[in-house]
Amino acid sequence: VTYFCGASLNAGSSCSVNVSFTPTTLGPQNGSVVITSDAAGSPHTISLSGTGMANPPSAPTLVSVVSGPGSATITFTAPTSNGGAAITSYTATCTAKDQVTRTATGTSSPLTVSGLVVGISYACSLSATNAGGLTGNASDVLAVIPANVFNLEATVLLLLN
Repeated sequence: VTYFCGASLNAGSSCSVNVSFTPTTLGPQNGSVVITSDAAGSPHTISLSGTGMANPPSAPTLVSVVSGPGSATITFTAPTSNGGAAITSYTATCTAKDQVTRTATGTSSPLTVSGLVVGISYACSLSATNAGGLTGNASDVLAVIPANVFNLEATVLLLLN
C-alpha cells in the first residue's frame, strides 16, 4: 500500500491510496482494505480480488541412482517448496554424449529410466512440476553406468555339466 496523503487533509481535499493485491495461494482469492478516518461513514471497506499464481517448485533431492540392465532407477525426496501448488509429476532425465536422451515420468519415487545403453555413462537429474503447470529447476546430477545382469544360476549349471 502506498499513499500520498500526508499527515492530515483539509476539508474538501482528497488523496490517492494505491493498493496492490497479489495472492500467494494458487487460485481465486479475496481480501479487503479498511480505511478509518473522521469522515462520515468511516470506516470504509474496499473489497479486493485476484488470482494467485504458482511459482516453480524447488528441485527435488536425488537420493540414489542404481543401474539395472539398460536402465537407471532414481530414488528421490520431494522438493522443499512446491511453489504454492501441489506437485503433480516428476520427470527423470538421463543424458549421455552421442546418445538419445531418455526420460521417465511419474508421481512418486522411485522412477526407472529405461532404454539406456549398457556400459555408457549417463548423467541423471530430476525435476518437479506443480498444479500451476510450472516445472522447477533440475536437481543435481548423479552418474550411472547401466550394466548387464547375468543369470548366475544358469552359468553355474553349465559349469557343473
